[in-house]
Amino acid sequence: MKQEFITRDFGKATVNRTIYADGNIAVQLLTETGAPLAMLSVNVPQCQHMLEVNEFFAKTWSENCSIAEDALRSGLFVATLKEVTLGFVKAPVWKFVAPPAPGSERTWKVKYQHRNDRETRHPFFKREINVKATSRKDAIAKVQAYVGSNTYDKFSAAPTEEAPSSLVS
Repeated sequence: MKQEFITRDFGKATVNRTIYADGNIAVQLLTETGAPLAMLSVNVPQCQHMLEVNEFFAKTWSENCSIAEDALRSGLFVATLKEVTLGFVKAPVWKFVAPPAPGSERTWKVKYQHRNDRETRHPFFKREINVKATSRKDAIAKVQAYVGSNTYDKFSAAPTEEAPSSLVS
């Protein structure tokens, strides 16, 4: 199954999961045209004993700062409590989140911004609501239908364990 998420700076990113020569997971991000965008993983063979199934060392520093935040916010990955120090930086261990079974719902926290918030300099993503949906796209569509996509824009969604808001079904 093709896994994608939206980045703030580069549009849609496709996750290309491969392996390094030593067997560790390698995570490359590709643009919509299939061109390389970023390496989300870093290989640390001397610490592979720390990794469990579906885990990898994430490169969250330097040029990867913003895209790593977007990737984690997408819900495709979860940060574990493990990390390794590499010189002056720390590489956290992330894990691929198993996609939900087709047709199963989960709760998504959808954040959105009123078009006028940018003009009044309110913090980005000031408003949020929890909704049950089968996918990120479905969650955003439900909230857009509820709040009106003509008035609100800049939607973002991530899985959550919180209860859904009673206003949106």
